[in-house]
Amino acid sequence: SGEGSEGREPMDATNYKALFTFNRAAGSFWYNSSLLEDSKTARLFCLFGWLMGQALCNHCTLGLELPPVLFQTLMQGDAFKPTMSVLRKFDPETARAIRNAAKLPEKDFKAMLDMQGSEQLSRSGYIQESVMDRLVGSVQWQSQALREGFLLAVDLKLLRDWSVTASDLCEMVCGPPVSASDSAWTVRSVFRVVEEEELREGRSMRPLVEELWSVVDG
Repeated sequence: SGEGSEGREPMDATNYKALFTFNRAAGSFWYNSSLLEDSKTARLFCLFGWLMGQALCNHCTLGLELPPVLFQTLMQGDAFKPTMSVLRKFDPETARAIRNAAKLPEKDFKAMLDMQGSEQLSRSGYIQESVMDRLVGSVQWQSQALREGFLLAVDLKLLRDWSVTASDLCEMVCGPPVSASDSAWTVRSVFRVVEEEELREGRSMRPLVEELWSVVDG
């Protein structure tokens, strides 16, 4: 062991859960809402926020798909106001589920509120509270810790002076979004491939060759 390491508890990566999980509906990563709040995990979020800021300051990207709304909360902090429009852009499936629940017949709607302990909510209030919980309430401590670390590396006033938006910041830190056209490229569409004459002209080999390319392109 190195000098000065006596008494230190070695870090065991198996003791930590992922800070972010992939949301298929959103096509990006989001805070892991199953995490329990504790000082160690909060410090990890703070560290990751600092790394995000360092990526920005050093003109490099993380190569990690994070949604613009995450950067909106980084920039606005407590002033961030979640809306159905914001949720719909981030997680259309959850937004649709909330809207459908709010359209339930009165009896079913009240039964749902009773189960949730929210008997006094109106339909609009249910929507507002559900959106708030999805974007803020369930992940508030993670978001605050991440922002704390990010602000250690980045001056928000400069971003405002440069008129940087949340979408701009997202692309600056994470890299450009992967479009369908980017993900649909094939080897033969990018590189000039010359097949052996035997493969090119031999009919018996053609099915095998096409099967090979389907694997490579897939």
